Amino acid sequence: MTRNYTIDVRKNIQDGKYKNNFPYPDRPSLSPIFGKTASQLTADEIKSLPSLKEEFEKAKVSYKEAMQAWHNEEGRMNALFEADCAAAEGMENHPKRQKLWSKAWEDGHANGYNTILERYESFAEFLRD
Repeated sequence: MTRNYTIDVRKNIQDGKYKNNFPYPDRPSLSPIFGKTASQLTADEIKSLPSLKEEFEKAKVSYKEAMQAWHNEEGRMNALFEADCAAAEGMENHPKRQKLWSKAWEDGHANGYNTILERYESFAEFLRD
């Protein structure tokens, strides 16, 4: 298990290879009309309530679908990053590959890919010896 110096994970991070390019969806919001009491509503506002509720329900479904797509892409990018880390460090077939990744992710993900990579490299060094 030797390092693969042809894979430059740091450069890939810098180049945005692992960046999720899906736009993060905006949560739909209810019309301000729904914040009014019944006595505050005009006749036109009362008539508009069913269509506003229907629009909101459709927006919620679209939002959930967009969030699922965003999370799927985020997972795909993280899997690609993990695979590149494993390849770069010669850990593709190591029996503790998943534990190595889990520990590097746990220790570094709050600070981003560079910190995860630093932890990964450090832990992989011990496993190679």
